[in-house]
Amino acid sequence: MEEQLRKCLRKYESQQTAATSTEDSQAFLSAAKEALEGDQSHLLKSVVQDDKNQAFIFSVGWDLLSVIGTYLSENNDQAEANINCSTVIEKIAEVGKTKEVFIGLLEQLDQFLDSAVSRLFFHPLQTVLRKFGSSKSLYLDQALDQLHACIEAIPLPQYDGLDRKQKRLLIQDEDYQQLEETCVDLVEFVAPFVFEIQETVGRVEEEDLQSRKGFREALSARKEIQRFLIRLLEYPLVFVEVDFDATSDPTGGEEKEPSRLAYESGFCTCCKQILTYLTDMRCSITSLLSHIPDTPEPKEAAATAEADEVQDEQRHLSMLGLSNLVYLVHTVRLQEARRPSVYSPDYLFALHKIHVATLLQKTEEPTLSKGMELLLTLTNQVEELALSSQLLMEDIYMNIPKTLIRIMVTHTSETLRKRAVHILPIYIDKFDWKGRYRLLTVLLESSEHSGVKGFLIGRIKEYVHATLQSVSWFLSLLLDVALQNHF
Repeated sequence: MEEQLRKCLRKYESQQTAATSTEDSQAFLSAAKEALEGDQSHLLKSVVQDDKNQAFIFSVGWDLLSVIGTYLSENNDQAEANINCSTVIEKIAEVGKTKEVFIGLLEQLDQFLDSAVSRLFFHPLQTVLRKFGSSKSLYLDQALDQLHACIEAIPLPQYDGLDRKQKRLLIQDEDYQQLEETCVDLVEFVAPFVFEIQETVGRVEEEDLQSRKGFREALSARKEIQRFLIRLLEYPLVFVEVDFDATSDPTGGEEKEPSRLAYESGFCTCCKQILTYLTDMRCSITSLLSHIPDTPEPKEAAATAEADEVQDEQRHLSMLGLSNLVYLVHTVRLQEARRPSVYSPDYLFALHKIHVATLLQKTEEPTLSKGMELLLTLTNQVEELALSSQLLMEDIYMNIPKTLIRIMVTHTSETLRKRAVHILPIYIDKFDWKGRYRLLTVLLESSEHSGVKGFLIGRIKEYVHATLQSVSWFLSLLLDVALQNHF
Protein backbone atom coordinates (compact mmCIF):
# COMPACT_ATOMS: atom_id res chain seq x y z
CA MET A 1 0.00 0.00 0.00
CA GLU A 2 2.82 2.40 0.84
CA GLU A 3 4.44 1.67 -2.52
CA GLN A 4 1.14 2.39 -4.27
CA LEU A 5 0.90 5.76 -2.55
CA ARG A 6 4.49 6.71 -3.32
CA LYS A 7 4.17 5.57 -6.92
CA CYS A 8 1.54 8.28 -7.50
CA LEU A 9 3.86 10.89 -6.00
CA ARG A 10 7.21 9.83 -7.44
CA LYS A 11 7.29 12.03 -10.51
CA TYR A 12 6.23 15.09 -8.46
CA GLU A 13 8.86 14.73 -5.73
CA SER A 14 10.91 17.81 -4.80
CA GLN A 15 9.03 20.06 -7.21
CA GLN A 16 8.24 23.59 -6.06
CA THR A 17 4.91 23.55 -7.90
CA ALA A 18 2.98 20.63 -9.29
CA ALA A 19 0.28 20.76 -11.96
CA THR A 20 -1.05 17.30 -11.23
CA SER A 21 -2.97 15.32 -13.80
CA THR A 22 -6.49 14.18 -13.03
CA GLU A 23 -5.39 10.58 -13.42
CA ASP A 24 -2.56 10.90 -10.87
CA SER A 25 -4.76 12.77 -8.40
CA GLN A 26 -7.53 10.17 -8.57
CA ALA A 27 -5.03 7.35 -8.22
CA PHE A 28 -3.54 8.92 -5.10
CA LEU A 29 -6.94 9.64 -3.54
CA SER A 30 -8.07 6.07 -4.21
CA ALA A 31 -4.89 4.73 -2.62
CA ALA A 32 -5.38 7.06 0.36
CA LYS A 33 -8.94 5.80 0.79
CA GLU A 34 -7.78 2.17 0.68
CA ALA A 35 -5.05 2.90 3.22
CA LEU A 36 -7.54 4.44 5.64
CA GLU A 37 -10.09 1.66 5.22
CA GLY A 38 -7.35 -0.93 5.65
CA ASP A 39 -6.33 0.50 9.04
CA GLN A 40 -3.10 1.81 7.56
CA SER A 41 -3.57 5.50 8.27
CA HIS A 42 0.05 5.66 9.43
CA LEU A 43 1.17 5.07 5.82
CA LEU A 44 -0.85 8.05 4.59
CA LYS A 45 0.56 10.11 7.44
CA SER A 46 4.12 9.16 6.49
CA VAL A 47 3.63 10.07 2.84
CA VAL A 48 1.91 13.40 3.53
CA GLN A 49 4.52 14.46 6.06
CA ASP A 50 7.36 13.87 3.59
CA ASP A 51 8.57 17.34 2.57
CA LYS A 52 9.34 16.08 -0.95
CA ASN A 53 5.60 15.70 -1.57
CA GLN A 54 4.46 19.17 -0.52
CA ALA A 55 3.77 20.38 -4.06
CA PHE A 56 1.50 17.42 -4.75
CA ILE A 57 -0.36 17.81 -1.44
CA PHE A 58 -0.80 21.50 -2.29
CA SER A 59 -2.77 20.45 -5.38
CA VAL A 60 -4.93 17.67 -3.90
CA GLY A 61 -5.47 19.06 -0.37
CA TRP A 62 -9.14 19.94 -0.92
CA ASP A 63 -10.03 16.46 -2.21
CA LEU A 64 -7.92 14.70 0.40
CA LEU A 65 -9.86 16.52 3.14
CA SER A 66 -13.09 15.06 1.75
CA VAL A 67 -11.61 11.55 1.73
CA ILE A 68 -10.51 11.87 5.35
CA GLY A 69 -13.86 13.38 6.36
CA THR A 70 -15.77 10.48 4.78
CA TYR A 71 -13.56 7.98 6.60
CA LEU A 72 -13.95 9.71 9.97
CA SER A 73 -17.74 9.85 9.61
CA GLU A 74 -17.78 6.05 9.41
CA ASN A 75 -14.87 5.26 11.75
CA ASN A 76 -14.66 7.85 14.52
CA ASP A 77 -13.92 5.52 17.42
CA GLN A 78 -10.35 4.52 16.54
CA ALA A 79 -7.98 6.61 18.62
CA GLU A 80 -4.79 5.89 16.67
CA ALA A 81 -6.43 6.50 13.30
CA ASN A 82 -7.90 9.77 14.60
CA ILE A 83 -4.45 10.96 15.68
CA ASN A 84 -2.94 10.06 12.31
CA CYS A 85 -5.78 11.77 10.45
CA SER A 86 -5.35 14.85 12.63
CA THR A 87 -1.68 15.01 11.64
CA VAL A 88 -2.57 14.69 7.95
CA ILE A 89 -5.21 17.42 8.22
CA GLU A 90 -2.71 19.70 9.95
CA LYS A 91 -0.18 19.13 7.15
CA ILE A 92 -2.83 19.92 4.53
CA ALA A 93 -3.56 23.16 6.39
CA GLU A 94 0.14 24.06 6.36
CA VAL A 95 0.91 23.40 2.69
CA GLY A 96 -2.49 23.42 0.94
CA LYS A 97 -4.21 26.24 -0.94
CA THR A 98 -5.22 28.58 1.83
CA LYS A 99 -8.73 29.60 0.72
CA GLU A 100 -9.62 26.12 -0.52
CA VAL A 101 -8.49 24.46 2.69
CA PHE A 102 -10.32 27.11 4.76
CA ILE A 103 -13.61 26.35 3.00
CA GLY A 104 -12.93 22.63 3.18
CA LEU A 105 -12.36 22.76 6.94
CA LEU A 106 -15.58 24.71 7.48
CA GLU A 107 -17.46 22.06 5.48
CA GLN A 108 -15.98 19.29 7.61
CA LEU A 109 -16.86 21.14 10.81
CA ASP A 110 -20.43 21.46 9.60
CA GLN A 111 -20.49 17.73 8.91
CA PHE A 112 -19.31 16.83 12.42
CA LEU A 113 -21.23 19.46 14.40
CA ASP A 114 -22.38 17.19 17.23
CA SER A 115 -19.38 14.86 17.20
CA ALA A 116 -16.11 14.92 19.13
CA VAL A 117 -14.43 14.44 15.74
CA SER A 118 -15.00 18.13 15.03
CA ARG A 119 -12.19 18.96 17.46
CA LEU A 120 -9.69 17.35 15.07
CA PHE A 121 -10.26 20.30 12.73
CA PHE A 122 -9.83 23.10 15.29
CA HIS A 123 -6.04 23.45 15.19
CA PRO A 124 -5.79 23.07 11.38
CA LEU A 125 -8.38 25.85 11.02
CA GLN A 126 -6.30 28.00 13.35
CA THR A 127 -3.24 27.29 11.17
CA VAL A 128 -5.08 28.33 8.00
CA LEU A 129 -6.35 31.55 9.56
CA ARG A 130 -2.83 32.51 10.59
CA LYS A 131 -1.70 31.96 6.99
CA PHE A 132 -4.08 34.73 5.90
CA GLY A 133 -1.86 37.19 7.75
CA SER A 134 -3.22 40.70 8.07
CA SER A 135 -6.38 39.83 6.13
CA LYS A 136 -7.48 37.15 8.61
CA SER A 137 -10.19 39.40 10.03
CA LEU A 138 -12.15 38.93 6.77
CA TYR A 139 -12.43 35.20 7.51
CA LEU A 140 -12.41 35.16 11.29
CA ASP A 141 -16.13 35.78 11.72
CA GLN A 142 -17.04 32.80 9.48
CA ALA A 143 -14.65 30.53 11.34
CA LEU A 144 -15.80 31.58 14.81
CA ASP A 145 -19.49 31.28 13.90
CA GLN A 146 -18.90 27.74 12.66
CA LEU A 147 -16.88 26.83 15.74
CA HIS A 148 -19.60 28.09 18.06
CA ALA A 149 -22.15 26.08 16.10
CA CYS A 150 -20.13 22.99 17.06
CA ILE A 151 -20.54 23.60 20.78
CA GLU A 152 -24.19 24.62 20.42
CA ALA A 153 -24.89 21.16 18.99
CA ILE A 154 -23.70 19.46 22.20
CA PRO A 155 -26.49 18.89 24.78
CA LEU A 156 -26.32 20.88 28.00
CA PRO A 157 -26.13 19.03 31.33
CA GLN A 158 -29.48 18.78 33.12
CA TYR A 159 -29.25 19.80 36.79
CA ASP A 160 -32.92 20.11 37.71
CA GLY A 161 -33.94 17.78 40.52
CA LEU A 162 -30.40 16.54 41.19
CA ASP A 163 -28.76 16.66 44.60
CA ARG A 164 -25.09 17.51 45.18
CA LYS A 165 -23.82 13.95 44.78
CA GLN A 166 -25.83 13.37 41.60
CA LYS A 167 -24.43 16.59 40.13
CA ARG A 168 -20.92 15.34 40.75
CA LEU A 169 -21.73 12.24 38.73
CA LEU A 170 -22.50 14.46 35.73
CA ILE A 171 -18.76 15.01 35.36
CA GLN A 172 -18.48 11.40 34.22
CA ASP A 173 -21.18 11.84 31.57
CA GLU A 174 -19.88 11.62 28.00
CA ASP A 175 -21.81 14.66 26.77
CA TYR A 176 -20.63 16.70 29.77
CA GLN A 177 -17.00 15.81 29.09
CA GLN A 178 -17.37 16.60 25.40
CA LEU A 179 -18.95 19.97 26.21
CA GLU A 180 -16.20 20.83 28.69
CA GLU A 181 -13.32 19.75 26.44
CA THR A 182 -14.79 21.53 23.42
CA CYS A 183 -15.24 24.74 25.41
CA VAL A 184 -11.61 24.61 26.56
CA ASP A 185 -10.42 24.01 22.99
CA LEU A 186 -12.48 26.92 21.64
CA VAL A 187 -11.09 29.34 24.21
CA GLU A 188 -7.56 28.22 23.38
CA PHE A 189 -8.33 28.49 19.67
CA VAL A 190 -8.26 32.29 19.84
CA ALA A 191 -5.07 32.44 21.95
CA PRO A 192 -2.58 33.22 19.13
CA PHE A 193 -4.88 35.88 17.69
CA VAL A 194 -5.26 37.47 21.12
CA PHE A 195 -1.48 37.68 21.45
CA GLU A 196 -1.17 39.24 17.99
CA ILE A 197 -3.78 41.87 18.86
CA GLN A 198 -2.10 42.54 22.19
CA GLU A 199 1.23 43.17 20.47
CA THR A 200 -0.27 45.33 17.71
CA VAL A 201 -2.39 47.50 19.99
CA GLY A 202 0.42 47.81 22.52
CA ARG A 203 2.94 48.78 19.85
CA VAL A 204 0.63 51.45 18.42
CA GLU A 205 0.01 52.89 21.87
CA GLU A 206 3.72 53.00 22.68
CA GLU A 207 4.92 54.37 19.34
CA ASP A 208 3.42 56.93 17.01
CA LEU A 209 0.55 55.24 15.15
CA GLN A 210 2.77 54.47 12.16
CA SER A 211 0.89 51.33 11.25
CA ARG A 212 -2.64 52.70 11.05
CA LYS A 213 -3.73 49.94 8.66
CA GLY A 214 -2.42 47.21 10.93
CA PHE A 215 -4.10 48.87 13.89
CA ARG A 216 -7.47 48.92 12.11
CA GLU A 217 -7.14 45.27 11.14
CA ALA A 218 -6.28 44.38 14.74
CA LEU A 219 -9.38 46.23 15.97
CA SER A 220 -11.51 44.37 13.43
CA ALA A 221 -10.13 41.02 14.63
CA ARG A 222 -10.63 42.11 18.25
CA LYS A 223 -14.29 42.86 17.54
CA GLU A 224 -14.90 39.32 16.28
CA ILE A 225 -12.95 37.63 19.08
CA GLN A 226 -14.68 39.72 21.74
CA ARG A 227 -18.08 38.77 20.33
CA PHE A 228 -17.05 35.10 20.24
CA LEU A 229 -15.83 35.10 23.86
CA ILE A 230 -19.05 36.77 25.07
CA ARG A 231 -21.03 34.14 23.13
CA LEU A 232 -19.12 31.43 25.01
CA LEU A 233 -20.09 33.12 28.27
CA GLU A 234 -23.68 32.82 27.06
CA TYR A 235 -23.46 29.27 25.74
CA PRO A 236 -22.48 27.07 27.41
CA LEU A 237 -20.95 28.82 30.43
CA VAL A 238 -24.05 30.54 31.81
CA PHE A 239 -25.94 27.21 31.72
CA VAL A 240 -23.38 25.10 33.61
CA GLU A 241 -22.42 25.06 37.26
CA VAL A 242 -18.89 26.35 37.67
CA ASP A 243 -17.04 25.67 40.91
CA PHE A 244 -14.80 28.61 41.80
CA ASP A 245 -13.78 26.93 45.07
CA ALA A 246 -16.20 29.05 47.10
CA THR A 247 -16.74 27.45 50.52
CA SER A 248 -19.43 29.75 51.90
CA ASP A 249 -23.08 29.52 51.01
CA PRO A 250 -24.26 32.70 49.19
CA THR A 251 -27.51 32.58 51.21
CA GLY A 252 -25.61 33.07 54.43
CA GLY A 253 -26.39 29.53 55.56
CA GLU A 254 -24.11 26.63 56.25
CA GLU A 255 -20.79 26.29 54.52
CA LYS A 256 -20.71 24.24 51.38
CA GLU A 257 -19.03 20.90 51.45
CA PRO A 258 -15.49 21.39 50.10
CA SER A 259 -15.07 20.14 46.57
CA ARG A 260 -13.54 16.72 46.28
CA LEU A 261 -12.11 17.49 42.88
CA ALA A 262 -8.33 17.68 42.92
CA TYR A 263 -8.25 19.82 39.78
CA GLU A 264 -9.83 22.98 38.45
CA SER A 265 -12.76 22.27 36.18
CA GLY A 266 -12.44 23.09 32.51
CA PHE A 267 -15.40 25.48 32.69
CA CYS A 268 -13.76 27.38 35.54
CA THR A 269 -10.56 27.66 33.49
CA CYS A 270 -12.55 28.94 30.50
CA CYS A 271 -14.20 31.72 32.53
CA LYS A 272 -10.89 32.90 33.93
CA GLN A 273 -9.16 32.70 30.55
CA ILE A 274 -11.91 34.61 28.77
CA LEU A 275 -11.58 37.55 31.15
CA THR A 276 -7.80 37.40 30.82
CA TYR A 277 -8.04 37.51 27.01
CA LEU A 278 -10.47 40.44 27.10
CA THR A 279 -7.99 42.29 29.30
CA ASP A 280 -5.02 41.34 27.11
CA MET A 281 -6.77 42.72 24.02
CA ARG A 282 -7.28 46.05 25.82
CA CYS A 283 -11.07 45.66 25.78
CA SER A 284 -12.76 48.05 28.17
CA ILE A 285 -14.17 45.90 30.98
CA THR A 286 -15.91 48.95 32.45
CA SER A 287 -17.62 49.63 29.12
CA LEU A 288 -18.65 45.97 28.76
CA LEU A 289 -20.14 45.91 32.25
CA SER A 290 -22.30 48.93 31.53
CA HIS A 291 -23.22 48.09 27.94
CA ILE A 292 -26.78 47.25 26.90
CA PRO A 293 -26.81 45.61 23.41
CA ASP A 294 -28.72 47.05 20.47
CA THR A 295 -29.33 50.39 22.19
CA PRO A 296 -26.56 52.60 20.82
CA GLU A 297 -26.39 55.99 22.40
CA PRO A 298 -26.35 59.05 20.14
CA LYS A 299 -22.80 60.13 19.37
CA GLU A 300 -21.68 63.51 20.55
CA ALA A 301 -19.89 65.76 18.13
CA ALA A 302 -16.72 65.62 20.20
CA ALA A 303 -16.67 61.84 20.45
CA THR A 304 -13.33 60.30 19.60
CA ALA A 305 -12.75 57.73 16.90
CA GLU A 306 -11.65 55.24 19.54
CA ALA A 307 -14.90 55.69 21.47
CA ASP A 308 -16.89 55.14 18.27
CA GLU A 309 -14.90 51.98 17.59
CA VAL A 310 -15.59 50.60 21.07
CA GLN A 311 -19.31 51.36 20.68
CA ASP A 312 -19.42 49.57 17.32
CA GLU A 313 -17.57 46.56 18.74
CA GLN A 314 -20.12 46.09 21.51
CA ARG A 315 -23.31 46.79 19.58
CA HIS A 316 -24.23 43.18 18.83
CA LEU A 317 -22.97 41.45 21.96
CA SER A 318 -25.12 38.88 23.73
CA MET A 319 -27.10 40.25 26.68
CA LEU A 320 -27.03 36.91 28.47
CA GLY A 321 -23.28 36.63 27.90
CA LEU A 322 -22.75 40.15 29.27
CA SER A 323 -24.90 39.27 32.29
CA ASN A 324 -22.64 36.30 32.97
CA LEU A 325 -19.63 38.63 32.65
CA VAL A 326 -21.17 40.96 35.27
CA TYR A 327 -21.68 37.95 37.54
CA LEU A 328 -18.07 36.82 37.14
CA VAL A 329 -16.65 40.28 37.84
CA HIS A 330 -18.89 41.35 40.74
CA THR A 331 -19.81 38.07 42.45
CA VAL A 332 -16.92 35.74 41.65
CA ARG A 333 -14.56 38.76 41.59
CA LEU A 334 -12.53 37.69 38.58
CA GLN A 335 -10.40 40.56 37.27
CA GLU A 336 -11.41 42.46 40.38
CA ALA A 337 -8.78 45.13 39.72
CA ARG A 338 -10.63 46.09 36.53
CA ARG A 339 -13.90 46.81 38.34
CA PRO A 340 -14.81 50.50 38.51
CA SER A 341 -14.13 51.64 42.07
CA VAL A 342 -15.80 55.06 41.87
CA TYR A 343 -19.36 53.79 41.43
CA SER A 344 -21.64 53.94 44.47
CA PRO A 345 -23.53 50.79 45.54
CA ASP A 346 -26.82 52.47 44.58
CA TYR A 347 -25.54 53.23 41.09
CA LEU A 348 -24.18 49.69 40.62
CA PHE A 349 -27.54 48.27 41.66
CA ALA A 350 -29.35 50.47 39.12
CA LEU A 351 -26.76 49.73 36.43
CA HIS A 352 -26.92 45.95 36.72
CA LYS A 353 -30.62 45.45 37.40
CA ILE A 354 -31.07 44.52 33.73
CA HIS A 355 -28.37 41.84 34.04
CA VAL A 356 -30.03 40.39 37.13
CA ALA A 357 -33.41 40.36 35.38
CA THR A 358 -31.89 38.70 32.29
CA LEU A 359 -30.45 35.85 34.35
CA LEU A 360 -33.64 35.41 36.37
CA GLN A 361 -35.76 35.16 33.22
CA LYS A 362 -34.23 31.75 32.45
CA THR A 363 -35.50 28.49 33.89
CA GLU A 364 -32.22 26.55 34.08
CA GLU A 365 -30.98 26.04 37.63
CA PRO A 366 -27.36 27.25 37.09
CA THR A 367 -28.56 30.44 35.39
CA LEU A 368 -31.10 31.23 38.10
CA SER A 369 -28.46 30.56 40.73
CA LYS A 370 -26.09 33.05 39.08
CA GLY A 371 -28.87 35.64 38.88
CA MET A 372 -29.73 35.32 42.57
CA GLU A 373 -26.08 35.37 43.65
CA LEU A 374 -25.53 38.54 41.61
CA LEU A 375 -28.67 40.11 43.09
CA LEU A 376 -27.51 39.25 46.61
CA THR A 377 -24.06 40.68 45.93
CA LEU A 378 -25.49 43.97 44.71
CA THR A 379 -28.15 44.34 47.42
CA ASN A 380 -25.73 43.55 50.24
CA GLN A 381 -23.68 46.57 49.22
CA VAL A 382 -26.68 48.91 49.43
CA GLU A 383 -27.69 50.35 52.81
CA GLU A 384 -31.20 49.82 54.13
CA LEU A 385 -33.74 52.51 53.18
CA ALA A 386 -31.26 53.83 50.58
CA LEU A 387 -33.40 53.23 47.47
CA SER A 388 -36.17 55.68 46.65
CA SER A 389 -39.72 54.51 46.11
CA GLN A 390 -39.62 56.43 42.81
CA LEU A 391 -37.52 53.60 41.36
CA LEU A 392 -40.56 51.34 41.53
CA MET A 393 -42.06 53.36 38.68
CA GLU A 394 -39.80 51.18 36.50
CA ASP A 395 -41.35 47.76 35.99
CA ILE A 396 -38.04 45.96 36.33
CA TYR A 397 -37.74 46.82 40.04
CA MET A 398 -41.17 45.32 40.65
CA ASN A 399 -40.61 42.30 38.42
CA ILE A 400 -37.49 41.13 40.26
CA PRO A 401 -39.31 40.31 43.55
CA LYS A 402 -42.18 38.77 41.56
CA THR A 403 -39.64 36.48 39.91
CA LEU A 404 -38.21 35.56 43.31
CA ILE A 405 -41.71 34.62 44.49
CA ARG A 406 -42.23 32.50 41.39
CA ILE A 407 -39.02 30.63 42.17
CA MET A 408 -40.09 30.24 45.82
CA VAL A 409 -43.37 28.64 44.78
CA THR A 410 -42.76 26.69 41.57
CA HIS A 411 -39.10 25.72 41.19
CA THR A 412 -38.14 22.10 41.73
CA SER A 413 -34.82 22.89 43.44
CA GLU A 414 -35.13 23.21 47.21
CA THR A 415 -31.81 25.08 47.29
CA LEU A 416 -33.08 27.76 44.92
CA ARG A 417 -36.40 28.06 46.79
CA LYS A 418 -34.60 28.65 50.08
CA ARG A 419 -32.23 31.12 48.45
CA ALA A 420 -35.15 33.10 47.02
CA VAL A 421 -36.80 33.20 50.48
CA HIS A 422 -33.53 34.52 51.90
CA ILE A 423 -33.01 37.22 49.27
CA LEU A 424 -36.56 38.64 48.99
CA PRO A 425 -36.67 40.45 52.39
CA ILE A 426 -33.14 41.76 51.87
CA TYR A 427 -34.25 43.26 48.55
CA ILE A 428 -37.35 44.87 50.09
CA ASP A 429 -35.36 46.33 53.00
CA LYS A 430 -33.23 48.41 50.65
CA PHE A 431 -36.18 50.67 49.75
CA ASP A 432 -37.48 53.54 51.85
CA TRP A 433 -40.68 53.08 53.88
CA LYS A 434 -42.94 54.21 51.06
CA GLY A 435 -41.19 51.81 48.67
CA ARG A 436 -41.48 48.93 51.13
CA TYR A 437 -45.22 49.59 51.54
CA ARG A 438 -45.79 49.69 47.80
CA LEU A 439 -43.75 46.53 47.18
CA LEU A 440 -45.57 44.55 49.86
CA THR A 441 -48.98 45.82 48.72
CA VAL A 442 -48.43 44.86 45.08
CA LEU A 443 -46.86 41.50 45.93
CA LEU A 444 -49.65 40.66 48.37
CA GLU A 445 -52.34 41.52 45.81
CA SER A 446 -50.68 39.54 43.01
CA SER A 447 -49.86 36.45 45.06
CA GLU A 448 -52.28 33.54 45.34
CA HIS A 449 -50.07 31.20 47.37
CA SER A 450 -51.09 31.07 51.05
CA GLY A 451 -47.53 30.53 52.22
CA VAL A 452 -46.30 33.57 50.32
CA LYS A 453 -49.17 35.67 51.69
CA GLY A 454 -48.28 34.60 55.20
CA PHE A 455 -44.65 35.46 54.58
CA LEU A 456 -45.54 38.95 53.29
CA ILE A 457 -47.99 39.62 56.12
CA GLY A 458 -45.23 38.68 58.54
CA ARG A 459 -42.96 41.28 56.95
CA ILE A 460 -45.72 43.90 57.24
CA LYS A 461 -46.08 43.16 60.96
CA GLU A 462 -42.34 43.54 61.42
CA TYR A 463 -42.33 46.88 59.61
CA VAL A 464 -45.31 48.14 61.67
CA HIS A 465 -43.53 47.10 64.86
CA ALA A 466 -40.29 48.81 63.75
CA THR A 467 -42.21 51.98 62.87
CA LEU A 468 -43.99 52.11 66.21
CA GLN A 469 -40.65 51.92 68.00
CA SER A 470 -39.78 55.31 66.54
CA VAL A 471 -41.16 57.76 69.10
CA SER A 472 -40.54 60.68 66.73
CA TRP A 473 -43.87 59.89 65.04
CA PHE A 474 -45.76 60.68 68.24
CA LEU A 475 -44.17 63.98 69.19
CA SER A 476 -44.75 67.62 68.36
CA LEU A 477 -45.97 68.50 64.85
CA LEU A 478 -45.82 64.90 63.59
CA LEU A 479 -48.38 63.83 66.18
CA ASP A 480 -50.66 66.67 65.15
CA VAL A 481 -50.49 65.66 61.47
CA ALA A 482 -51.14 62.00 62.33
CA LEU A 483 -54.19 62.88 64.41
CA GLN A 484 -55.62 65.12 61.67
CA ASN A 485 -55.24 62.37 59.09
CA HIS A 486 -56.99 59.72 61.14
CA PHE A 487 -59.65 61.56 63.15
